[in-house]
Amino acid sequence: AALDAAWLRRAHLGVTASTGQLADNHDVLALDVSSDAAEHAAADADGARAAPFFAPGEGITADRFARIEAQLDALVARLEHLQHHLEHEMVAVRRARVGAPW
Repeated sequence: AALDAAWLRRAHLGVTASTGQLADNHDVLALDVSSDAAEHAAADADGARAAPFFAPGEGITADRFARIEAQLDALVARLEHLQHHLEHEMVAVRRARVGAPW
C-alpha cells in the first residue's frame, strides 16, 4: 500500500536500549535511514550496515588490542566510580534541600 502525502508529518522514530541497570545513558552511535526501499534492501544484502571497523588481522595487533582494552577497562572503572559518587552527592543535595532525614 502506498503512503499518503502527509505520512512524514505523522512519522516517529524510536530508539530503545536495556541493560538491566536502574538507570543508564545510551548513545546512538549510528543510524542508517533510507527513503528508497531498493537502496535499503541492497545495503542490507551486501552487509554494508554491519561492517566491522577492523577485519581480523587488519590495522591492529593482538598485543596492541589487549593494551587498549586494558586501558579502556580502567577508564570505564573510573567512570563508574565517579558516577556512583556523583549519584550519592546528588541524593545528599536533594535531601538537604528538602530537609529529609538521612
